Amino acid sequence: LSTLILISCSPKWATAKCSQSGFGESSWRSWETIQGQPREIWKPASRTTFPSTADEMGDFLGFPGTKRPDGPTTPGRDKTVWQPNADTKITLERHPYHPDAPDWHRDYHWHLDTPGKKHQRFLPGDDIPGLGGGN
Repeated sequence: LSTLILISCSPKWATAKCSQSGFGESSWRSWETIQGQPREIWKPASRTTFPSTADEMGDFLGFPGTKRPDGPTTPGRDKTVWQPNADTKITLERHPYHPDAPDWHRDYHWHLDTPGKKHQRFLPGDDIPGLGGGN
């Protein structure tokens, strides 16, 4: 069985709450109304690894992330956050203002918060939990 995910950005779709188990650990669902009756629609996942940019993640999820402004102590952070459901938060950011931090921390990296697994860290190209080949 392959993992399935639905991506939609059309106003005719109503997105269901994603699984409480978290991002990618089960199929995502949406319903399209056809002649007044909801019909469940499924679509295979379009990628299995974390992308390199916020735009790529927005395309993958079907909606843009929310840009968070840099603060006076976080110049160049360029933070973007997605919350596909009440239990899942995905963050892309970098910390160029930490000169002694490892390269991966100064460059763009991902954080994934799911129930029971807070602040997991991933780099672009790493497998997305539940979707990637090594998960």
